[in-house]
Amino acid sequence: MVGLIEGFAVRLIEDGIPVRRLSCASLTVHPQIRGRNVVWTRGRGTLSRTRGHELEHSAVFRDSPFAALVGGAPGLRRRLEGPAPQLDFPILVEVRDEGATDYLILPVRFASGAVNYVSWATDRAGGFTDLDIWFMADLVPLLALRLEIEAARFEGGVLLATYLGAEAARRVLAGDIRRGEGRTIRAALWYSDLRGFTALAGRTDVIAVLNRYFECAVGAVESEGGEVSKFIGDAVLAIFPAAADAGQACAAALRAAHDADRRLAVLNDAERAAGQAALAHTIALHLGDVTFGNIGGPDRLDFTVIGAAVNELARLEELAPTLGETIVASGSFATACPTPLRSCGHHRLRGVAEPLEVFAAAR
Repeated sequence: MVGLIEGFAVRLIEDGIPVRRLSCASLTVHPQIRGRNVVWTRGRGTLSRTRGHELEHSAVFRDSPFAALVGGAPGLRRRLEGPAPQLDFPILVEVRDEGATDYLILPVRFASGAVNYVSWATDRAGGFTDLDIWFMADLVPLLALRLEIEAARFEGGVLLATYLGAEAARRVLAGDIRRGEGRTIRAALWYSDLRGFTALAGRTDVIAVLNRYFECAVGAVESEGGEVSKFIGDAVLAIFPAAADAGQACAAALRAAHDADRRLAVLNDAERAAGQAALAHTIALHLGDVTFGNIGGPDRLDFTVIGAAVNELARLEELAPTLGETIVASGSFATACPTPLRSCGHHRLRGVAEPLEVFAAAR
């Protein structure tokens, strides 16, 4: 979008229209971002920014020409020079003070019905000519086509990465989508579970509580290069691909586990301050081979990791509370991890034939 707007401004100037400022914005489908805006100013360069979902309820939006377009206005032109310019929007005062003499904003309509905008300002004495305005307006449908393609690519990539994870999204976009396809990878595995969730389920803000906890776990995983594979109720399954260095992957997973503990402690300070009970979790770490690929029915697929190692990981996490430990690990993880872990002895895991040695983080 940045390159498109910069190129558009330069071509207009080359065609004899002295554009001083060109701005373009589009609404988007994104969990955190409601709109994207690119502003090019002659002599200053380009500014790209995003706005969250609070945008449509903000004074910035309500007091903007964009809101008028969304409300049905076919476009707005304001002459900014002379003794009594019509400065009925804050942005007009801003561009006038920067030397603009004329301002034009037109809706950019997508096939979906979404209303976006493009605006121009010039500092030429007398403002835009009628021919300038006709020429720029004639280009808007072409701009809309290009912006809609760019928006679809952005939204598709972002939404896939948000719901599937970055690596899974990359593979899906690359065409790795046939049901049953998968590949075996070696990875350090992470499984964290929020303890006592049954009691929390009765809270009216249970979704908000889960999101605050997931911010702790996901933030810790991603800060160490891991990737969340899925959320299972109040639990998080994540992987740290081992590639050629299992020790590095295990070290990253262990650092992430300690980081999640620290983040949860900060969250609990806020929970107690709000008169709520503190949250607790346990984290299991394992190293093993998993199948990473497509599973599900013909019309509903999931791109995730499966295998015996994942089952062992979940059973290992179940054991953690009985050991009084927050972070537990398997023998394969402890052997590969360069950070020493302490043995908690051999224990039977549900569904696993032989007792396994279980380790915990050093105290």
